[in-house]
Parts: sequence; C-alpha cells; structure tokens
Amino acid sequence: MKIVPEVIIMSFFLIFCRIGSCIMLLPGFSAPYIPTQVRLIISMALSVILFPFFWDTIYPHTFIDRAYYLKLIIMELSLGGVYGFFMRVYTLGLQFLGNIISSSIGLNPPPGMSVVEATAETSFSSFIGVVGLLALWTTDFHHHIFYALVQSYKITPIGGQIDLNNILVSLTNILQETFTVMLRLSNPFLFFCIVFNFAIGLLNKLVPQIPVYFISTPYMVGLGYLFLCSLIEIIIHQISYSFQTIFNNI
Repeated sequence: MKIVPEVIIMSFFLIFCRIGSCIMLLPGFSAPYIPTQVRLIISMALSVILFPFFWDTIYPHTFIDRAYYLKLIIMELSLGGVYGFFMRVYTLGLQFLGNIISSSIGLNPPPGMSVVEATAETSFSSFIGVVGLLALWTTDFHHHIFYALVQSYKITPIGGQIDLNNILVSLTNILQETFTVMLRLSNPFLFFCIVFNFAIGLLNKLVPQIPVYFISTPYMVGLGYLFLCSLIEIIIHQISYSFQTIFNNI
C-alpha cells in the first residue's frame, strides 16, 4: 500500500495529541512562566521520537472515515490529559501540605500569586510547592511519566477502548494516597501546634494579665521555623519517595 504524506501527518498527529495533552498538564511544564511554544516543541520532539515505534499500530487507523479519525483525536487528547492530571494531583497535594504547615506554625500571610501554579496561595505554600517539585525533578520523575506514557500504548492502544473504570479507580487511589502522605508529613507540625497552644492557654489561665497572643506569636513562628529546618530534609525525601511508590502501583 502506498504511503502518502497526508497519512504520515495524520498518524503523527495522533501521537502528538496524547503526548501534547499530557505535557500541557504536567507539573513544571504547565507552569505559567513556561511559554506555550516551549511546551509544543517538547511535545513534538517526544512525538517524533516515539512515532517510528508505533507506526505499525497507528497506520491502519488513518484510512477510516473522518468521523472515526475525529473520535481518535478526542480519545488521545483525553488519555494524555488523564495522565497529566494524575501527576498534577500529587503536586496539588504539596499546596495542601504547605497550607497545613503554615497554619500550624502561626504563619498566615495574605495569599499572593503562586510561582508554580496560576493560582493564589501563601508564600510558604508556594515555597513547599517549589521545593517539592524540585525534589521530584532531581529524582527524574519526568522519566517515570514518559515511561508511563509509552506503556499506555500497550494498555490502551490507538483505537482501543478506554477503560473508564480503571481510570476512576486509579484516580481514587492517587487522591487517597496523596492525602495520606501529605497528612502524615504534616502530623509533627499539627502536634507542635496543639502542644504550643495548650501551653499558652495554660499560661493564660495562670497569669490572665499577660497579653498572651502578642507574646506567643513570635515564639510560635520562631520555634515553628526551627522545627521545619530540622524536618525539611525528611519531608523532601518522603515527597520524592512517596511519588515513586504511589505511581509504581498505578
């Protein structure tokens, strides 16, 4: 059968749809300070690399009618978006962790624009998000993501049926594990907050004349920072380790 340029372009575009939609939602790549052109270049480069390996599975689907080809485009965009959203859920958990820690140590500044996401959050939450994302990048989490994308063509090849039940189960597991990990990492700070406020409340009962709030806040913030400095290495290690554990089981 003769291979015409139109067929090659149509086949390449199917690869690009899954890769591109994942890159557009991927943590780090989807940051507002990353130009859209850079994301497109990265997506096209990965698509060019993978295109020869999946040519035999894509080629037969390009000769069917246009309605079927449009259906394939929608399916590929959806699958890529699902994989990108899975990774994004974990990084959104870092914001949850940062908010709990900042509230526990008495640091509640007004929210500002996030460095990682195009949303408003506190500076401390943004700091935790940047540190956590940097830890994931240094442990090559993007390699795991690209490997998962390649393996997705074996699970759901082009033209195959999307298993919605499997996607929903995976999303539920990721949400559950992410919430558990972030809550476990914030437990020491919650314990610190409870003990400190209990001690301050007891002091206020013993000496009601002392303005406890104005005296306790600097100590709470200072001790909270010292507590964070002593645990930041463990937190970063657990963030990177838990990511690999969670997504290796999906």
